[in-house]
Amino acid sequence: MPATGGDDKARALTPKGKEDLAALGVYLGRKNVALDHILCSAAQRTQQSWEQIQSRLDTEADLEINERLYNASQDRLLEEIYALPDDVESVLLIAHNPGIHQLAFSLAHQAGESILGRLSRSFSPGTLVRVESDIQSWADFDTSRANVVELVDPLDYNAPTTPARWM
Repeated sequence: MPATGGDDKARALTPKGKEDLAALGVYLGRKNVALDHILCSAAQRTQQSWEQIQSRLDTEADLEINERLYNASQDRLLEEIYALPDDVESVLLIAHNPGIHQLAFSLAHQAGESILGRLSRSFSPGTLVRVESDIQSWADFDTSRANVVELVDPLDYNAPTTPARWM
């Protein structure tokens, strides 16, 4: 539901969203995922997403709030990735559907059927797609050379005792 006045950009995370993103922070901490740059949409809920993740991580990652990421297309998201400074080694992109889902799907061309199948069905808020790519410069990032190495959503890292998809 939009925030007062119907401003989607000002819409806050739900209590469930906050719980899920805090659990994602715990998950990333357990996996020792290193983050040195956060590329985040200017929407309130994406910034709150990072706050929830960061509250459970030991990281000094630089946060970049980027207006161009709000409801950005896949092409716009890629443009922002290409523009990252070359001293950035790892980035967490926090953006919106459908653009982020389309980008994830285009990066999963080498992924197994399990990942491709899940991406073809849905992309829930709080989904993490971890991608690896052997590049020297972000300007060289190429979806055809990237490799999705992990896909998790809230049912994977913050599941109720018996999630429906496991029944």
